[in-house]
Amino acid sequence: MVPFIWWRNTAADEAGVVGAIALLAVAEAVLASAGSQLLCDGHGLLLFFMAFNLLEASLPSLVSKLCPPGTKGTALGIYSTSQFLGAFAGGALGGLVAHRFGGGSVFWFAGGAALVWFAVASTACALRAGWAA
Repeated sequence: MVPFIWWRNTAADEAGVVGAIALLAVAEAVLASAGSQLLCDGHGLLLFFMAFNLLEASLPSLVSKLCPPGTKGTALGIYSTSQFLGAFAGGALGGLVAHRFGGGSVFWFAGGAALVWFAVASTACALRAGWAA
């Protein structure tokens, strides 16, 4: 993880987050297609935790850097609340998807959600870069 964190700290923060989201989508696709192949599962888990750890470290930092100085506490409080609500809603939704469509479909659903997140984040990153120029 050290090379990725070093790269993220030297590259544009938004690009690092968008790259980690793309890696998360790839990891979900690997996990969804792994079936019972242990080696493939291991690769998927490695990719997933690389992306997850990068995002877990990067997102609060990015929120703190992008918000105005007087609102950092409020922004980070909203971020933290959203993080915990997302963990609850994601677990509940994952359980519903697993119950309705089977356990493997949870990975496809999460991968689809990661692709939507990637599209939104890359669009926001492109718009922000356009505004800065």
